[in-house]
Amino acid sequence: MENLLSSSEAREMLGNMASSSFKEYVDSGRIRKIIPPGKKQGKYVREDVELLAKEVLPFIRKEKRIKQQNFSQQLDYATHQRLSTIEKDLEDLKQQITQHFNTIEVLLAQILTRLSDG
Repeated sequence: MENLLSSSEAREMLGNMASSSFKEYVDSGRIRKIIPPGKKQGKYVREDVELLAKEVLPFIRKEKRIKQQNFSQQLDYATHQRLSTIEKDLEDLKQQITQHFNTIEVLLAQILTRLSDG
């Protein structure tokens, strides 16, 4: 039985391949399925899985690298957009605070003028 693999073991050897993709390889005969006597679930021939892994893993790894790069680029863009928004929000807040302090300074000056005139 060590030359046979469960579906999850075989899919793991194939880079955690999706069940549907794995089934396509089984249905096409690229991976032979053996149903042991008295069992309902099939096992898969290790040699077939290893041969297929040599063929598909380089492409799967390359595809994963591309997806990771695209994700990183999207994350960088999203981070840049968020930082730009925060920067603008802070600038707006700074202007509002400055306006309020200017208003307070004018009011204080008016109060001091009235007190000194009074």
